[in-house]
Amino acid sequence: MTETVEIKINLSSDYWDDRYPGARVYINNHLIFDGLISQPEEINWHGELAEGEQDIVIEMYNKQDGDTVLDENNNILKDVVLNIDNIEIDEIELEQLLWINSEYTSDVGKINECVNLGWNGFWKLSFSVPTYLWFLENL
Repeated sequence: MTETVEIKINLSSDYWDDRYPGARVYINNHLIFDGLISQPEEINWHGELAEGEQDIVIEMYNKQDGDTVLDENNNILKDVVLNIDNIEIDEIELEQLLWINSEYTSDVGKINECVNLGWNGFWKLSFSVPTYLWFLENL
């Protein structure tokens, strides 16, 4: 059994000069977006998904040495960060589920409850089809 699913992902960035984070967005290992995030970006996808667990993966790339600038007290003055502002599945905003059901794996390890990606790595949110059952169980 399959279900038609609509997904909308809103990304933005913190950057300076021409130093922008890159983002690759995958639905179940299928690349749907690849680009630098210099301004807010809305990524829309719809397609058939099989019943069972699904993954949305957002990869941050392009952060380089020197992209984080600190003052003498180690306060961040400038940085390059990829922000996951919102995700909707079938026109329902995930809100707190972005935090609760996600995991961010980067060069510094695994971080739960994080939607502001400051290191190159992979952020993953798992959900299941049929989506209405997943929403009933998780909202």
